[in-house]
Amino acid sequence: MFTKTLACNRGIMGGRTYQCPECKHEKTITYTCNCKFCTSCGKKNTDQFVLDQQAVLPTGRWQQVTYTLPDDLWPIFKYNRALLGDLCRIAIQTLLEQAEKKGIIIGVMAVIHTFGRDLKWNAHIHIAVTLYGLAYNHTHIKHIAFAKQRDRR
Repeated sequence: MFTKTLACNRGIMGGRTYQCPECKHEKTITYTCNCKFCTSCGKKNTDQFVLDQQAVLPTGRWQQVTYTLPDDLWPIFKYNRALLGDLCRIAIQTLLEQAEKKGIIIGVMAVIHTFGRDLKWNAHIHIAVTLYGLAYNHTHIKHIAFAKQRDRR
């Protein structure tokens, strides 16, 4: 798999050359590996995923909440992948319960990541949650935040 990503977009995997019929200028387009681990293809797939989600999710302000695990627990989830789904459900449930205590219905979207930027195993959950929610009585919108916003000065 990683051998393919090293060859991605470099011509090693083949390609196609196009030529302008008027000026005879040539342009070669190389084939890609289309692997989610590839820094080129994975970025394109991620961008497309984000666009697809934006088309169906409600507009408004969102906050990202990340749930991480101590690295001592990583092997448990690496060799018992089904637990990642449970971990995701628990993470979402904690946010829904906090919103429920405040009488708010929130929007939530979660993505399970199994590796970090260095491509080493690092199971964690990214959750996008709306900063506003609908009050249970459906009469107004209420603000909610799950973590103190950092000062970015």
